[in-house]
Amino acid sequence: MSSSSILSATTAMRSFWQHYRFKDCQLETKFKDRYQQSVVRPAQVWCLLQILLQILGVVVWLGQNFEAGYYWSHLPLVLIALICVASVTFAPKYATEIISVAAVLAVTSQGFSVHLITSALVRDAEANPLENVFEVLKATNLTAADELQHYVTRTTALSTTNLQCAFSFPQLLVLAYVGFSKSTSLALILMPLVFGIVLCVSPLVPNDLALSRSAASLVIVMFFAGLCARHSLLSRCSFFSEQSFETALNVAVQASRKADSILNHKLKNTMADAVGDIDMFIEDVEKVGNVNPQLVVQLKQAGASLRRGMKSCRHRQVYLQLAANDYKLSLQPVHLQKFAMELTTGRHVRLFAEDVLVLIDPVLCELIVDNLISNAFVHGHPNDPDVEFRAMLRPMLTAEENRRHNNNAPGERLFSGTSDPIVLDGNDPRSSLQRMRLTLLVSNAKNPARPEVTEDYVKDVVSGKAVKGPSTSAMSDHIGLQHSFMAADTLGMTLSLKQRAQRVTAKLEGDVIMTHAGTAVRQSAEADLQAWPENLKIYCIDDSAPARRLLFHNLTKWAATPNVRTYGQNEGEAARFIKDTVNDADIVILDQHLEYGGEANILGTDLVAELVAKRFTGLICMRSANVADEDVRAYWAAGAHCVFGKDMLMKDMIQQMKREYLHRGCMTTPALPPCLADSLSSEALQYVASSSLDTADNIAVLEC
Repeated sequence: MSSSSILSATTAMRSFWQHYRFKDCQLETKFKDRYQQSVVRPAQVWCLLQILLQILGVVVWLGQNFEAGYYWSHLPLVLIALICVASVTFAPKYATEIISVAAVLAVTSQGFSVHLITSALVRDAEANPLENVFEVLKATNLTAADELQHYVTRTTALSTTNLQCAFSFPQLLVLAYVGFSKSTSLALILMPLVFGIVLCVSPLVPNDLALSRSAASLVIVMFFAGLCARHSLLSRCSFFSEQSFETALNVAVQASRKADSILNHKLKNTMADAVGDIDMFIEDVEKVGNVNPQLVVQLKQAGASLRRGMKSCRHRQVYLQLAANDYKLSLQPVHLQKFAMELTTGRHVRLFAEDVLVLIDPVLCELIVDNLISNAFVHGHPNDPDVEFRAMLRPMLTAEENRRHNNNAPGERLFSGTSDPIVLDGNDPRSSLQRMRLTLLVSNAKNPARPEVTEDYVKDVVSGKAVKGPSTSAMSDHIGLQHSFMAADTLGMTLSLKQRAQRVTAKLEGDVIMTHAGTAVRQSAEADLQAWPENLKIYCIDDSAPARRLLFHNLTKWAATPNVRTYGQNEGEAARFIKDTVNDADIVILDQHLEYGGEANILGTDLVAELVAKRFTGLICMRSANVADEDVRAYWAAGAHCVFGKDMLMKDMIQQMKREYLHRGCMTTPALPPCLADSLSSEALQYVASSSLDTADNIAVLEC
């Protein structure tokens, strides 16, 4: 670590005498929480080492027939180690204090061990190798016998004391690792003091030896105290640098996200304005006639591309979560035919889609299919890719039907792949929930200049091993097949890419639940819309001039009323909008972000809350480019009745607005199984209500 980093960190810490604690209490608490956990393992290793050393000390001298005091001298350290390892394991929050107490107790035990071991060894020497010498000396020269006994005792005490001093190194090392704190400082002070007192109390250890070894242990402890302080300082400096980096990174990330959110918002609004202008221009030129039809088709394709771009912007957070493997499925009732039409609008694609409502995650399915269609055009035949998209359902079989038709064993998987399809037993109550097998097929004519699509090639592309070059650039940006397979895996569905003869086919397949309410919802909606009253008063507020023109144009056309007013040219019109609405309007449509530069920014949710406070009884609609789940929840919490994205076709939006106005308070959406209720996002009912189209056939064959 550089000196500048250490200097920067020390300014945030207290002095040496205050153990380098951080001045910021929150930072100090966070440091303790992290490093208390990091000392648990070294403490456990130290305890295990102490136990092994004491056991080894007993086993090595087990055959020497020492007196019991020698063997009992090893027991206290074993007990201390066992209590310590249990304490730090079950109470890691107090690991530092536990280790400090254990170190002091261990040194105290070692001091007593010097007395017990010395006594045992001296008695053994008198009874075994020197027994005859002592007997002769005691009989002939008592002074010589006393000097010999003193020498043996001193020599034994010296070697035993030196050995116990060496055994104190593990305690000092673990304290140095634990770091500089009140408990470790107190332990380092007490260790030489207690060890010296115990040696001085022992009658077998000479006072000069006790004092000299106490002084030596004090020098050793001072050295380890310096190591402890240095290690603690460096650990705290490292932690401070890490926290500073994380703080700076979080600030940068938040700033980046804010900039991204602002850019995303501006981009969606700009595209919405462009789409609105394109739609109105196409309508005007079609009225005039004598316009090149190819130009109109190209403009429609441009509008469709802009709408797809708006959807991609709206779901950017979903893509980030998918890439981070943090995406949570959001099942929504989706009209399969409408879903397919939106994906193929503006593209030359043959479409075969069933007219049913199914529960799927539309965002991930859209990501996969949109990429497959794009790849079909990019990598298909250069002159005529002949792209075809099919969305089909087939019924799930019961276990009995599965065995009868396919000769499968009971309980065998009905379908292969990475997903886990449910094989329903005839008595299973879920067998009445209409589980179906959904198959989405995208096929195109093969490009003769490209190599054949093989299973090994697909595996290499998915794993990132495929050779990248000019011809594979569309797959090399991690938004192609790799992300499609990742999304399919998240869905629990099977994605495959195969070539047969001169056609390449991509297939997404998995189990879904089909609801029978599609026809009922459509018929009910058609009947209800007959009762739509004319000449309702609809007031709109938006800061975008193209958006105001688009709303006025389409509302007067599709809502059958000339009483449409638009507000939002400047911030002063917000107050007039509230006043006129409360007194007169039947329906209001508000944008969320009304931005006029500087501090003159108004939130649509604030205006909604004001309308609710003034007891406005009409229908309140939010039309915004921001319709993520959290945004929708905020709109509903403010008091809005329905929410529309700016990427939604104006005709569809107005049709849904009519239904909401006529049926507010009596929902006609189909009932869903209880097991699926928690999986639906805040947009689910929006999709149900908007999923009925003016189509009557069960299968539609369309040329888009």
